[in-house]
Order: sequence, then C-alpha cells, then structure tokens
Amino acid sequence: MGKKTKPLLFAVAAIFLFTAFLYWNSLANRPVWDDNVFIKHNTFIRDCSNLRYTLNPVYLLKVLPVPMSARPVVNASLILDNCAGPADIWNLRFTNVILHASNAALVFVLCAGIFGITLPSAFLAALLFAAHPLAAEPVNIITFRSHLLCLFFYLLAFLSAELGEKTGKKYYSLPVVCFFLLSMLSNEMGATFPLVLLVYRRLARDGSMFEKRFLIEFSLLICAAVFYLWFRFPRAGYIIPGAWKAGKAFMGLYPDSLLPRNIPAGIGGAPAPPWREIYSDWKLNLLTMMDIWRQYINTMIAPFNLSGDYTPRVIKSFSRALPSVIELSAFLAAALLLLKKNRTAAFAVFFIFIALLPAANLIPIANIKADRYLYIPLAGYALLAGAALDMGRKTLGRGVAAAGGICYLLLLLFLLFERAPVFMDDKAFFSAILTSSRSSPRAELNMAAALFSSGDIRGMEAHMRKALELAPGDPDMQLRLAFFYITLNRGPEGLKLAEAALRSSPGKAGAIYVRGLAFWRNGEKENAVKDFNAALKAEPSLFEAWTALEVLKVRKNGAATLNLPSGAGICDIIGVLDFYAWAGLGPGADRMLRGLEKTGFSAGCLRDRNWQGRKRTTQRV
Repeated sequence: MGKKTKPLLFAVAAIFLFTAFLYWNSLANRPVWDDNVFIKHNTFIRDCSNLRYTLNPVYLLKVLPVPMSARPVVNASLILDNCAGPADIWNLRFTNVILHASNAALVFVLCAGIFGITLPSAFLAALLFAAHPLAAEPVNIITFRSHLLCLFFYLLAFLSAELGEKTGKKYYSLPVVCFFLLSMLSNEMGATFPLVLLVYRRLARDGSMFEKRFLIEFSLLICAAVFYLWFRFPRAGYIIPGAWKAGKAFMGLYPDSLLPRNIPAGIGGAPAPPWREIYSDWKLNLLTMMDIWRQYINTMIAPFNLSGDYTPRVIKSFSRALPSVIELSAFLAAALLLLKKNRTAAFAVFFIFIALLPAANLIPIANIKADRYLYIPLAGYALLAGAALDMGRKTLGRGVAAAGGICYLLLLLFLLFERAPVFMDDKAFFSAILTSSRSSPRAELNMAAALFSSGDIRGMEAHMRKALELAPGDPDMQLRLAFFYITLNRGPEGLKLAEAALRSSPGKAGAIYVRGLAFWRNGEKENAVKDFNAALKAEPSLFEAWTALEVLKVRKNGAATLNLPSGAGICDIIGVLDFYAWAGLGPGADRMLRGLEKTGFSAGCLRDRNWQGRKRTTQRV
C-alpha cells in the first residue's frame, strides 16, 4: 500500500463508520409515513421469488403492475433485504444507513480524487454531507431509499466518466451509461446527470464539447435518458387534480401488449393540495417554485425548522417573488464570478441548480417541496464546502478554516440529533409536522390518519374535525372522514359526508365510490352497485370499485371463489379484498381467489401476507 493510498483508505473508512454511527439508533424505529403502504403492507417485496420479475429486462418494456414499478432498482433492493434475513424493518433500515455511509465516502472520493481538494477539506466536506439534517428524511424513511440509490449510482457514473477521461479508454463509457440507467431506475432525479457532466467538462476541465470519445459517450447518455422517459411515463405516479397528465399525453407510444389491463391512472387518496392552482397557471408555478428554491438554498446553508411535510405558500405577484429573484440571481452571479478564482466552487453551484431541475414542477409533482429532493444537490453542496474550506485555508489560514468547518459540523450534528426522535414512529413524525403547521388542514389530516392507525379513534376524529374547520366544505376532507366512519361501522355518518362531498364535486369518481361503500355498510346493496358502476364509468381504472362489484356479485350468486384477470394490478386488488374482509364487508382474498399460481408474481401476493390489522388509510378515496 503506497504512502498516498493509505491516508485515502483510512479517510474513506473513517467517513463510512462515522456516518453509520450517526444513524445507528434509528435502526429500531417503526415504519413511518409512506413506509406503511409501500414497505410494511407491500406483499410484492416480501416474496423472494419476485426478484426474477424485478430483474427481468422484459419489464423495462412491459409494465409490471406492482407498487413502485417505475423504480425497479429500489424494488430489487427491498426484495434482497427481505430475503437476506428475517422479514424485519431492521434489515431495511440497515441498508439505508449503509447506502448513506457509502455515498458520504463517494463524496470524499469526488472531492479529493476528482477535484483535487486537499485531504483535510475533502474529509470535512464529506462529514458535512454525512451529518446534514436534510439527509435524515431519505435515510430514515425506507421508501425514500430511491434517493440514496440514485445518488450512489450517480456518483459512480461520474467517477467512471472521469476515469475514462483520464485514461482515454473507450470502454469506460459502458459503466458510465449503465450506472446512469441504474440511477434513473432508482429515482427520476438521476436524469440530470448528462447535463451535470456536460457542465463539468466545460467548466472544471475546460474540455472540448466535440471530442469524439466524449461525443459518443454523451450521445449514449442522451439515448439512455430518452429511453427512461419512455419507460417512466406509463408507470403511474400520483393523481394530481388539475395538473397536466404527462403520461397520458404519450400513451400512444405504448402498444397494448406492453400495458397490463386496467392500468391504474395513478396513486390516489391524497386530497388536492393547497397549492393546486399552480398546476394550471405557469406564472404562479414559476413564482412559487422560485420562492421554494430560495428556501432550498437557505435550508442547505442553515437547516433550521425542517419538516417532514411542507405547505408552501403560493406566490401570486412579482413583488412577493422579488426577494427570491434577487437571492437566486446573486447565487448564480457568485458562481459566474468564481469561474475565474475557483472553478470547482463554480461547478458545485451549477451542480446544485441542475440537480434540482426534476423538482422544479416542470412535469407536475404531488409534493412541490420536500427535504428528500435535496439529497443529490447536497453532494454539490459538500463539494462547494470543500472548495470553500480550501479557499479559507489560503486566505485565512489552516487553523481558522478548520475551526470554522468544525464549528459548522458541530451545528449540523446538533440539529441532526435534535431531529432524530421525529422519525421514531408515525405519531412522533406527524406531531412534529403539526407543530410547524398549526393552520394546515393537510397536517391535521395526516395526524388523524396516524392516530387512526394507532387505534386512537377519538384523537382521529378531533383532528379530522379540525381539518374540516380549517378547510370548510373541502370535499377531499369530507371524503376522508366519511371513509373513516364507514370502516368504523358508522355508515349513516359516512353517507352524510359522502353526499356533502358529492354536492361540492358532482361526478367525482372517488366520492361516488365512497358513497357506494356507505350504502354497502348500511345494507343498501342495490344503491351500492349503482354507485360502484357510476364510479367505474367516471374513472375506469378505479380498481377498488371493480373489486367491490365482484365481491357483491359473488355474494349474490352464492359462489365460493372469484376469478380475477391476470396482470390487472392483482397485488393491489388482493389488498382491497383483504381490506373489505377486515371491515366486515367481504370474506377476504384467501376464500375468493383461485388459480393465482398461474399468474406468476401475483401468486406472491397471497403467500406470506402479513395483514396484522392493516389500516383502512391505504385505500384510495
């Protein structure tokens, strides 16, 4: 081992162990937020045999009708976790911690090995990345592993590209493209890599854009990005009322043979967000997103008052957006000025902005502000910190620069440990959100769902009533409370709220479906059938209504079992059947389904199912 290699390896090991230590206590935390739906009650990832479907390249063309099908790398990692040991949440959290520690080590390699930042500055920059409180959300919430995997492959692609550039070996383009694809198949935030690489080559290396090897590599990256867009659009995201449906606009590019029957339109269940008007007005979207980006920059520098769920204000005038315009312009101007003094720092600023582009709401996203969106930009921020520390060493002296960096690290550690209890369980998580968003009906709704899941019915009802007070007449809030009442065998109250929601939103499929459930609960099966048929007519992909009709048909005819079409999102349908059984409305999937072994991966949805009193909040309304 050479004299230069040994310190590098020791630094990598120290960064890895330090990062793992920071999150070691989080391994005992319970499932939080989306983990209850996409992890705890996701039957697909608990069956090891499903790995052959997740890794089958055929499903890069055909749509696999399972949760998170747009992120096959994440699904594969979750299945491997469950197969590697006991089906325990600990295994899954452990992998998240290891991934974050690996990313911190890669950030160090990026700083020291690629950009030539001195070892002390690169080491401190990597520790800043590891300890930054903004990373707590993707590390602690298993579903957001997608961001950890995305950055892991993103950085590997970058390092491979640099190795190819330094050695001149053409075959390095293959791992670059492969890592880029894996990054995007983990999370769509990875799609920015070609642009980052282009800016790096122009700014940091001052290389030609027309060199043959680079042109071939860049062309392959663009082809991979185009393929990913084609892959991504039909794999449903969230249903956003009033938003442009990007996937629907391109459905003509997909032959019917590649799509499952009754492909869901998207994930529903969330009420229309308070910022819904920005989806139909590009000016409001631009002004609001500039304000959010300003907050992102400030939060990276000073991560105070973080939250698991934000309610951003809608900016409706240029005068209110002016502070954001000034601050963002100043930040970019600083990057341009740095081009002459420190190209690494300038590139880091551009890296941050480019990496944030998928979160700019250019293609509509359900949550327009979230800490997890900053995980990849944090790597750019760490690079900027490393460059700043090196500049400080030259101008202020090594001691002063090191002292400043260490003080900043201690501040981040304090904020990280202060935030750690928030991720212990749903109640702690949503209580913290509610504390920072007292006037948010969305926060009240989330708290109500958490209390409902824990069996605190009185608490749930109090927070739902508070949500309705904050958003009087909101049909989404009315439907949520109606749904809770129906599952609690309080059908008349549920029916009253469902009808009120329908008066506000006539013809809304979810409202018709919930009213049908209320009729079913009250024993009015003919009215229930009418509503379920009407809901299907309004939204043909509403598989909950289809399943309800099949259950009622089977019970009416006295049949013992129910046949379902293969490839129709069967895992979701099985979950709905089990929910109906749990709520006392049907006999359950075990008694009603037959022949599912012939449908491949769907067989795993019946095996090793761990219902454990699955809560009704996973239903779409």
